[in-house]
Amino acid sequence: MSTKVNHADISDNVFEPNTLDDEDDWKDIEPDNVVASFISFSGNTRFRRLEEFFVDAKENHGIDLIEMKKLHDLDTFGMIKLINYVRTQVNRGVFRPDLSPQNFLEGEKYLKPVIEDDAILYSIDDIFDFSGSGKEVKSLADRLAEAAVTLDEVHQVVKENKQMREQVVYYRSALQRTFLEKMELQERSLHLPSGQSVNHDESAAFAREIVDDDSHYFSSYAYNDIHEMMLQDKVRTDAYRDFIYDNKSLFAGKVILDVGCGTGILSLFCAKAGAAKVIAVDNSAIIDKAREIVFENGLGDTIQ
Repeated sequence: MSTKVNHADISDNVFEPNTLDDEDDWKDIEPDNVVASFISFSGNTRFRRLEEFFVDAKENHGIDLIEMKKLHDLDTFGMIKLINYVRTQVNRGVFRPDLSPQNFLEGEKYLKPVIEDDAILYSIDDIFDFSGSGKEVKSLADRLAEAAVTLDEVHQVVKENKQMREQVVYYRSALQRTFLEKMELQERSLHLPSGQSVNHDESAAFAREIVDDDSHYFSSYAYNDIHEMMLQDKVRTDAYRDFIYDNKSLFAGKVILDVGCGTGILSLFCAKAGAAKVIAVDNSAIIDKAREIVFENGLGDTIQ
């Protein structure tokens, strides 16, 4: 669809010079948000960020621009010469040029840009700012190594979390199994064989035992399963051990009371940390196993 223009409607002074010279009537045809593109020394890659250019120069050409600036105290002209020198050498096939200062600082040969509108030459001040900031230009290998360490730490946390969940499930299962076994024994004791008399004192004690929930709690620790699970919890056991051994001054020459000692593992740690005496107590049959363990470790004189 075309539109006709009536020439009579066009004012004679539309193209008067004074209207063309008015700068307010002109609009900047270039956008304000132009992003510089840094061309690599090899010329086959463009970077949006100055740091990426630094990394490429260091990895592919062995050139640390920040270090070169500091090492030779290069000013703006020195940096321009260095960059043009490197570009010239790379164009000649020398991908890791000799960076001795005499190769590029003398004369004005390398003040002439090797490529037109080289963005890196317009960013010398940014290089100086980067140099003064103390930031480290890390290679891709270094950054990947750091990422790998971080990823390994995440995997370790996930693994430990999974182990803890499995241990909680096992712990609950062990408690439930122990409790059910106890209840089964109690139920069988209620059904006495015919002709057998009932001891009222034992019945009363049995009744109190059923009411007393603590008895089930303590009896649940009489079996090896629950203690095996706790001892195999490496994070938990190592944490106790490391704290005691790293703070021996808190235990050396002291009398330690280990309430609910279980197999006596913490009592052993305290004794080896220099405790004068360790009194280990437990309200379950596991105390017998603890005595054996203490004896086998030759600490019977310290742990009671």
